[in-house]
Amino acid sequence: MRNLAVLLLALQLMLSPAFADFQDRGMVAGAARTDLAPGKGTGSDLLALRYSNPAPDGCLFSVLDPLNNIFGCPGLVRVRDKANGQPGWAGLQVHPTCGSSDTAVGPAATPVGDSWLGCLSYAGSPFFSLNTPGSQYWVIVANSDPAFDQCNDGPPGLSHTIRNPIVDPKPALYKVAMEDLPSGARRAHLILNASNHPFRCDRPGDRQGPHPVIPFLSLGAHSGHGQAGPVTTMNRSFLAGAQPRVEWVSRIWDYLPFGCDPAKGKEPCFAHGVTAGFYAIASWDGVKHLLIVHQLGEDQLDFNAVPPARSHWNWPVQESFYYPGAEVAAFANGHVAASCGLNLPRLAVDGRWLQYSVDITRLFGCASDLNLFSSPMPAAQDVALDGFHWYIEAVGSSGALWLSIENPQVN
Repeated sequence: MRNLAVLLLALQLMLSPAFADFQDRGMVAGAARTDLAPGKGTGSDLLALRYSNPAPDGCLFSVLDPLNNIFGCPGLVRVRDKANGQPGWAGLQVHPTCGSSDTAVGPAATPVGDSWLGCLSYAGSPFFSLNTPGSQYWVIVANSDPAFDQCNDGPPGLSHTIRNPIVDPKPALYKVAMEDLPSGARRAHLILNASNHPFRCDRPGDRQGPHPVIPFLSLGAHSGHGQAGPVTTMNRSFLAGAQPRVEWVSRIWDYLPFGCDPAKGKEPCFAHGVTAGFYAIASWDGVKHLLIVHQLGEDQLDFNAVPPARSHWNWPVQESFYYPGAEVAAFANGHVAASCGLNLPRLAVDGRWLQYSVDITRLFGCASDLNLFSSPMPAAQDVALDGFHWYIEAVGSSGALWLSIENPQVN
């Protein structure tokens, strides 16, 4: 990868890494950690899958919901089939018990409550942290779909090992580093490197050989998961000048296009491309609303020709800040300007520094006005912005992207 070794060496020579919470929410002294507690989802420390509705649906959104035609209701025993005839668990898992290639026998097929042991306990739980997080930290998600799958090294949201390249140069699909700049600003580094991942499942008792993986890596602040309160408060009735703006600086340090490594087999090569940007989560009417902005899209993950889209997504992992799922609205960067009148620079793979200032109230309001949510955003009451996160997601068995976020704050 062009300049990657040189840049990683430079990172290793810098001062102790540090990162901060959003302005006026208290400094976190560089703390970051994965969402699930250490050991959760492995051995006898079972993942808690909770279903708000009774079977045959169970999850927040029915498997018959036309906006839930991709994700289904993962991990649930006795789930009904989708409207298209696919199993109701299909989407985030490839076997009904999340593990064994023979669904009638084996430990994975042991019923536990509303789920299977294979969906609740995984080979490991690769907890990762930086700078000894206590109750205040930035939260990391390192998920690989299919997430509810024994071929992963860990449970959903913590699918594979994360490494800090400043102190650990070993190859890894996911890398997160923190840097304290001389100016006092903070910078976080997210690296997703498919070239470093084997894309194989070799565990005895589970299906063997090439294994499709859709890796996702994110970092951000979230209420109740390292942040005591909301990131900020939105209210559509306020004048534009009074609306909070989420601001930061980003740069793509290096990029190797995502593609197919023939040595890793055909299954991981069903598509190729990468997207990166930010997502925000807010709740009203008792439902989470997740808004995604794709600031970068390459190859088959270039969504600029796709109009703003909506979907319903179930995530029954009770320990996760995503629980129990969300209504999702997704914009490509160009549509934020065309549909919402907000001009955000597109992330560039040429290494440019880019300054962002996002009127997050206007963005959620625009998604609401486009009917991307089932109920409108309240017009004249406070709505808490529960979380704000930056992400990378890719498909393909080779390729890498390195993204940094610097000096995030709310003004």
